[in-house]
Formats: sequence, C-alpha cells, structure tokens
Amino acid sequence: MGYLITIVSTLIVIFLVYRFWIRFKEKQINITAYNEKISRNSFIASDLISISKITENNSQYKILVVEDDPVNRKILTAQLSSAHYNIVAVETGTEAIKVITQDIDIDLVLLDIMLPDLSGFTVCRSIRERFNMFEKPIIMVTAKNYIKDLVDGFEAGANDFITKPYNIYELIARINSSISLKRVVEYNSSLEKNNKLKSDIMDMAAHDLRSPLTIISGYANRLLKRFDPKGIDYENISKILRSSNKMLSIICKLLKDSKYENLPIDIEPVDISNLIKKSIEFYSDSAESKYQNIICTYPDQAAILNIDSDSFSTIIDNLLSNAIKYSPLHSQINIDIKINKNNILISIKDQGDGFTKDEIENLFVKYFPFSSSATQGESSVGLGLSIVKSMVSRYLGTITVESQKGEGSNFILTFPRE
Repeated sequence: MGYLITIVSTLIVIFLVYRFWIRFKEKQINITAYNEKISRNSFIASDLISISKITENNSQYKILVVEDDPVNRKILTAQLSSAHYNIVAVETGTEAIKVITQDIDIDLVLLDIMLPDLSGFTVCRSIRERFNMFEKPIIMVTAKNYIKDLVDGFEAGANDFITKPYNIYELIARINSSISLKRVVEYNSSLEKNNKLKSDIMDMAAHDLRSPLTIISGYANRLLKRFDPKGIDYENISKILRSSNKMLSIICKLLKDSKYENLPIDIEPVDISNLIKKSIEFYSDSAESKYQNIICTYPDQAAILNIDSDSFSTIIDNLLSNAIKYSPLHSQINIDIKINKNNILISIKDQGDGFTKDEIENLFVKYFPFSSSATQGESSVGLGLSIVKSMVSRYLGTITVESQKGEGSNFILTFPRE
C-alpha cells in the first residue's frame, strides 16, 4: 500500500512539474514573438533617437494609424511619435471612418488591409467617397505582398503601399512624399483661387472704368466740332480724345481676357516708326512739363514688324513714360531705331539715376522695390517692366538694359524681322 502511495505521489509531482514547464515555455514563446515583432519593425532606442533628429519638422502633420494588432499599433505609434508626427491610433475600420469624418486635420491615413470588422479596401473606398487622393492620402499596409492586393488597393483609391515587415525610414520617406504632394496640390489650388479673384477684380475694374471713359470720349468728340481745327484748344481736345480712346481699347481687351500678359493679339505688318512717333506725341506734354527733350533717330527705310499695334505701343509707352518719370528736369531722352539684316533694334536712353547690379538682375520682377524714385513724385505700381518683358517675349524679341548707378539707363529692344 505504501509503495502505491509513493508511485501516485511521484506521478503528481511529475505532472505539476510538467505543467509548470509548459506555462514557462508559453511565456517564453510569447516574449520571443513580441521581441520578433519589435525586431521586424526595427524598434530600438538608437533608432528612435536617430529618427527624432532627422524629422523635427513633422509636428504640423497628423496621421491616422489604423491597425488591429495591439502590439503593432503600439510600436507604430511610438515610431511615428518619435518622428514628431501627431498620431491618432484606432483598432477598427469603423473607428477609422468616424475619425476621418470628424477630424478635418488628419493629413494622412496609414491603413492596414486586415481589420476585424471591415477590410482595408472597404475603409479606403469609404474615405474616397468624402475626400480625393490629395485631400487625404492613404498608405495601405499589408503582410502578404500579393499583386491582387496592390491592384485592389489602388482601385479603391490608395496612394501608396508598404509591406510588413517594413523599415521605419522607408515608411517615413513614403509618408513625407505623400504629404508633400498633398501640400503642393493645396498650394496650387490656392494659387488658382487667387488668380480667379484677381481676374474678377480686373473684370470689375475694367467694366467700371469703361463707362466714364466712354462719356469722356463722347464729350471730346462733341467739343472738337466747336473749335477751329487750327487752334490750340482743338489740339488739346484731340489729345484728350486720343488718350480716352487708347484707354478704351486697352480696357476692352481686359474685358476679353483679364490676364494682361495673355491679351489677344492681332498680328499684321506694321511700320513701328509711326507707332513710336505717336507715343512720343502722346507723352510730349509730360516731357515738356519737366523741360525734357525727346530726340528720336529714325531709319531711312520703313521698320516693318509683324506685330500687334496696341501691344507694341504698350511696350514703347511703358519704357518712354519710365524714362520721363525717372529723368531729372532739363534732361534729354534719346530713342534710336536701327535695322540690320536680321533684326530691328530700338533703344531708349535716359539720364536718370540708373540701376544697381542687384536691381538689374531683378528688373523685370513684379513689384521689386527699386531705390530710385520719380523725380516729381509720380506714382509707380511696379508692373510696367514685367508687362513689357512678357509682351516682347511674345514676339520672340529680347529686352536688355545697360545701366550704372548715377549714369542713366539704356533699354534695348531687339525683334526678328521675320
């Protein structure tokens, strides 16, 4: 009997020892599996320090992490947080859809394909019903790397894919690439809205200016009939009429296309000498008021260019008005027209203050602040030279400037004859 009790006791002890050993091995296996997940995701302290150093500017971005596995979710959150992203982490597809609907600040979604309630593809399609690919970029995460998963994901609206186990640096690079593209699209959209606003303002301004100019032109026409064509009053009223008609012509074009640089043009052979004469006549009073003398040297033959008369007049008007505006009293402005075998050259030289080297490099930049000021306080917007540059380029021409500070400027236009 005692022998039997000894055998039973021994068996019980063996059984208990076996149970203890089994539980110990299970815990060891779980720890190993956890460590493998950490290892697969490159999650070690030195990596976190390295990541933190190279991603300090990511704090403005918010990422939604959709991952059902608690260990993977914790690791991924830690990694991306160390990269200075703001992280919102959820477990299910239903939670993801709720967050993306309510939180407008989410910049990107990191979406696992395998979720407990909805597939990642279903969640992706649901997000795309509300937001396009650039409003909410989606990077899908998969462990299978099947071609079908890739195709299904892109068809559902994913921007990118990454396969487990992934390298954290690759993941961050893909995240930054998607967010950068999102920012570029947002910036372009903002530019388009601003251009639309600018066009609307130009349309309104042009429309409102046309009515009073039409009235001025009408009164000038009526006044001309009351004066002697040989008298000074007739000449002055004629200048008013020409000025108002010129402004009306420009405004009518603005109403057709509010982007001034892209005004419609009517190209035809024109003797530009005649157009330059008209511009000189138009600005003669302004020059005389500052005791300035405009001298133009014309070629012996007709200077014919295939060009739009209004556009060419705008080019000359801008350069000539600038010369008058920035030249001192009792100075001289020289205009020279030359014709060679291939080109027609027009130079407009003034005796103004000239430009510095830095100013010459930025001469045709809109709104660039120049150091020189108009000699009689005339106003300047800062658009004239950029408009000239655009118009000259339209006719395959070039514009250059020779200038030194304190020694005046010489603007040289070159246009191909054919």
